[in-house]
Amino acid sequence: MKNFRKFVFIVLAALSLCACGDNEEPIIWGVYIDHGCTFRVQNSDGVDLLNPNNPNSYSKDSIEIYHVLNDGTVKLFYHQGLDSPYGFGIGNYGEQYLIGVMLNSLMKDTGDVTTYIKWNSTDIDTLYTTFISYRGNRDKPTSQGTLYNVWDKIWYNNVLILDNWEEYSAHTNELPVIIK
Repeated sequence: MKNFRKFVFIVLAALSLCACGDNEEPIIWGVYIDHGCTFRVQNSDGVDLLNPNNPNSYSKDSIEIYHVLNDGTVKLFYHQGLDSPYGFGIGNYGEQYLIGVMLNSLMKDTGDVTTYIKWNSTDIDTLYTTFISYRGNRDKPTSQGTLYNVWDKIWYNNVLILDNWEEYSAHTNELPVIIK
């Protein structure tokens, strides 16, 4: 009986090794998605415009996020089941307040998309984003490994604020600052 178990194990191991071929689908070890952007918002004097203790701050009740769809339709972001159903969240990190925005990624895995931030009834800004998708390392993609679907570049009102997701992720303490 002991020899039979060894025989079955050897046969199964051999079959497993022989089953691999060059025409197989790539192996994906995991999927990593980053379709968000976090930044600070200040005026030209350095006053935090997200701090609710500041009388001139933006009220989280007046902020709205809009996504431009494939057909050009502009749609208010709202998904009831999410932690941030309105597509953004404001929180404090130490003494500074930050806003995290869910970028428009509903259209496609790669390419260019537009997100609008409506701060109040008169103030609207544009986030223009390019997304990329790759396996392994961005500069040396492979056919196997973790699949990344992440932003590549983000412009805020036509000014590049983030360039290269991998560099940003390695230095997350260096958040962009938007001057309003």
